[in-house]
Amino acid sequence: MARIFYTLSVLYILSSILLSCSGSDDDNQKPRIDNFRVGDTILIGDSVINYIYADLSDNGGLSTFRIQIMPSPSMQKPDSVVRDSFALQKHIRRWSFFGKDTATLNTGFVVPSISSYYDKTTGKSTNYPTRTGEYILRYSCIDLAGNQDSSEVSITILYPKKQVTE
Repeated sequence: MARIFYTLSVLYILSSILLSCSGSDDDNQKPRIDNFRVGDTILIGDSVINYIYADLSDNGGLSTFRIQIMPSPSMQKPDSVVRDSFALQKHIRRWSFFGKDTATLNTGFVVPSISSYYDKTTGKSTNYPTRTGEYILRYSCIDLAGNQDSSEVSITILYPKKQVTE
């Protein structure tokens, strides 16, 4: 009797392992990004926090969410350094979700006031103030199976107005 119980227990454990391992192969759906919100105007500054909000979900588990900021086509020039400023092109932030099925992102990010430009011909990096203007903010979500959904919004990047004290 003990031998039958042992055999059934081993079969149960093996079938459970096989079924649990095959689940991730079935995930061919992109994660969902709902209610994405970010301000139309993003402020530059190491102490200025810009807020972002999104509801994320996936049938097989979320992996990461990231935002990138790139110059809009109107700001892209053959030489991205113009008049001592630099058009920001940067991976701003990445969040990890460790397999959760749903997550709400309600957090802040900072746009640096100084951008580094690497000149391939001279092999030198130079720091420039981040250029204000029209940019594209790309946001994307990746699930545990590697499926990805992304979208873009147009934003304006400005320096905050200085407050006058009397």
